[in-house]
Amino acid sequence: MTFESPLKELVEDAVQRQANDIEDANAKLMASIYTNALNYTNIIILGAYAAYFTVWSNVSDMISTRWLLLSCLLMIVSVTGFVLFEVYKMIYTSRLIMKRLAAASSETDPRMKLAAVEQANIEHVKIFGKIWYFVLIVTIPTGLISAGILLAAISKKLLQEIL
Repeated sequence: MTFESPLKELVEDAVQRQANDIEDANAKLMASIYTNALNYTNIIILGAYAAYFTVWSNVSDMISTRWLLLSCLLMIVSVTGFVLFEVYKMIYTSRLIMKRLAAASSETDPRMKLAAVEQANIEHVKIFGKIWYFVLIVTIPTGLISAGILLAAISKKLLQEIL
C-alpha cells in the first residue's frame, strides 16, 4: 500500500510526458505541413502572375483599352496584395527569428534551444495562417476576375475573327 501512491504518481507523470510529447509532435507536424503548403501556393501564384502578364503583353493590342486597363488594374491589386504580404512576412519572420535565437542562445541545454526555435516556428505559423487567409481573399478573386476579363476579351476577338 505504501508503494501504490508513488507508483501511481510515476505512471501519471509518464502519461503526462507522453501526452505532451504527442502534442509537441503534432504541433511540429502541422507547422511543417503549413510551411510546405504555403511555399507550394506561392510558387503556383507566382507562376500564374507570370503567365498572366505574358499573355497580357502578347494580346494587349487585340482588346479594347477599357478592358485591358480594367484587367491590368485588378491584377495590380492582386500582385500588390501578394507582394505586400511577402514583404511583411519577411520583415516579421526576420525579427521573430532574431528574437528567438537570442532567447535560445541563453539556454545551455541544446534540447531547450531547439525547443525555443521550434516554438517560434509554431507561433509563426499561427500568425501567418490567419493573415495569409485574408491575403488570399484579396489576391485570388482580383486575379481571377482580371484573367477572366482578359479571357473574355480574347474569346470575343477570336469569335469576331472566325465569324
